Amino acid sequence: MCVLPINIINEKIYVFLWFWFVILAVVSGFVVVYRAVLIIWSPARFYVLRSKARLVNVTYLERVLDRCNVGEWFLLDLLVKNLDPVHYRDLISDLEKHLEGKSLELA
Repeated sequence: MCVLPINIINEKIYVFLWFWFVILAVVSGFVVVYRAVLIIWSPARFYVLRSKARLVNVTYLERVLDRCNVGEWFLLDLLVKNLDPVHYRDLISDLEKHLEGKSLELA
């Protein structure tokens, strides 16, 4: 067995990197499951937006999300992250008023 100091250092680095990659794989797995739940289950999308947009009227948000597909929900999710809560509330209320009886086409 070789006991050179460089081999001991390499072993420590290898063990550290192995645990780091295992941690990253576990976290990435959780993120993939989270995204899959958001894509498959529409009530989860509502609860995610509702938790981020506390000022928005719940019925307005439900009506808008009933007409949204996953891509449009993702756009609304990006908007809630980047807009002021008051402006986002106004956006959702305007969308709800505009979409009464129509299907949502944001593109």
